[in-house]
Amino acid sequence: MQLVLPTRNNSTSCKLALAKSQRKKASLEIMNLHLRTLTLHDAEAIANLSSQLGYQASAETRVWLQEILESKDHCAFGAVLGDQLIGCIHGFYTLRLESGAGVGLAKGS
Repeated sequence: MQLVLPTRNNSTSCKLALAKSQRKKASLEIMNLHLRTLTLHDAEAIANLSSQLGYQASAETRVWLQEILESKDHCAFGAVLGDQLIGCIHGFYTLRLESGAGVGLAKGS
């Protein structure tokens, strides 16, 4: 999958959270960004991304990721630039009194 980020001359609006080291580069050029399902091998990178958001990086990340990957009510995808995981998103089934069934999203970077 190829994602083209908007340039200053492009009126299309797109918001993409990137690792701090990649933000400036991403705003200046078009790049190839690959989206894929997360695996247990991504646990350390996910912990590092989470620490950028102020969460304490934890060895438990691997346990939580395994539970998410094994659950039929959850999904997790990563944004990869080159060979580096630069973002992730976690989707989950939710049931609410106010609105019924739906999908909740939690971003990881």
